[in-house]
Amino acid sequence: MGPLNLQVRYRPVRIGWCIKTDDLTEFRAAARLSHTFWGGTFNPIIPLGDKIIAKRLIENFQVDCLHCFSQTLEGDQLIQEHQHLEWPHLHNELFVDSWGTGRRTAAFLDVHHPARQLYENHIKGQATPAWRAKYLKWSQSDPLADVFLATFGSYPEKDQTGQDYADLFRHFLRAEEIEISASPMPPDAYAGFTPAALSTCDLSPTDFRLRDARAGIYYGCCSDFADIVSYWNIRATGRQVLFYDPAFHERMIKSVNHFLNTIRQRADNPFRAPSMWNKGRETAIDITPFGEDLSRSSLWAHSLFGCLPTALMGFREQAVLGTSSSGDRPRFTFELPPKPFFTDDTLHGQSVVVSVRPLVSETNTVFTPPYFPLLNHYYGSEAHFRASTTRSEKESLGIITALTDTSLTVRALDVRSLVKSIFEKCGIEAKPSKDGLVGLRLIDQMGGLQGCRVFKVSGVRDLIRSY
Repeated sequence: MGPLNLQVRYRPVRIGWCIKTDDLTEFRAAARLSHTFWGGTFNPIIPLGDKIIAKRLIENFQVDCLHCFSQTLEGDQLIQEHQHLEWPHLHNELFVDSWGTGRRTAAFLDVHHPARQLYENHIKGQATPAWRAKYLKWSQSDPLADVFLATFGSYPEKDQTGQDYADLFRHFLRAEEIEISASPMPPDAYAGFTPAALSTCDLSPTDFRLRDARAGIYYGCCSDFADIVSYWNIRATGRQVLFYDPAFHERMIKSVNHFLNTIRQRADNPFRAPSMWNKGRETAIDITPFGEDLSRSSLWAHSLFGCLPTALMGFREQAVLGTSSSGDRPRFTFELPPKPFFTDDTLHGQSVVVSVRPLVSETNTVFTPPYFPLLNHYYGSEAHFRASTTRSEKESLGIITALTDTSLTVRALDVRSLVKSIFEKCGIEAKPSKDGLVGLRLIDQMGGLQGCRVFKVSGVRDLIRSY
């Protein structure tokens, strides 16, 4: 076949955090861990109380793998029902031993990379940097502690991860520490470069058709589990949303109004009014303190806990030239393009997704299989040799690789085998018919479908029937 053009994109692995319903302790653990990973604020939190909602969250967020914080019957059943989202590593761990040294490193792309990049580009060598991050602190007994955690971000203890991410944030980014307990929120606190903002650095939606720019506020109760998780998940879709609890009006109103005024003044979206999110329209809300242009965006039963359509988040797509080989199952090999992260040997235990989109089509083989996550294992074993590291994506194929990998080889899929596998997942047995095999042979002999145009002539069809 010769040279082959491909589009390649790196993106973080998207983890679905499975927590017990109404357990805010597990929510806090999930939120803190999320902020250690690059793209972690886009990881959904999945309550285990409702199977239908859990399944919708997994599907809508296009989750790559699931992590439960405690062993429960609901969690075990959910993972059993989603074996196609198998943990991509041998051990189900978020932090792994590096080279057997006892030093632990993240199993997936972590915030060490963007923090180090920002330090080297903007802070290193500067006696008084013009730019600094903000590290907001609050008491764990503050009624708004969970809202602050979901909005600004915080990190787990070093004993849990193997490294002190809070110290890394303060050191690399010369972070200014701001205490916000028992006091009004700083009006522009939401705009500061916080741990939550660091996790989103340089990432954008991979599918702009699913992008929804409806920014606004979430109207809820800071102690309500469903409100806190819904707020987290709405933000995890990429929407810019700020929490408002009427019980703490004096502490929050200045920041909320500052945020809404900023939205209204944006030139890039002049026709969309800010939205007000909440659990349901049956909740009576007085919107007069925020302006009359707000539109209600309530979460109905099908979208509870922020179960909304969303895109994967990744880095910019890059063009790559690969080499291909012919045969019954063509394959192509390509060198991985420049990486937007570091590849030090000490980081070799971290993984990232490489999304591959070949710009080619072949008769009877498929290079870009249809989006069908239930076939992840099939795609992995047939296209990439490892069943647990391949993920079905819309218009591409995602392969989970080590940061230090330098090249990839991908095999094409046989059309008949692929179709058979799709039917099997739907509980239908499929096999080629005699007429179908004759049709395939005829198409092949005519040099492809375009060569069959001659069969539009009725006399030609009569000859075929006769002989």
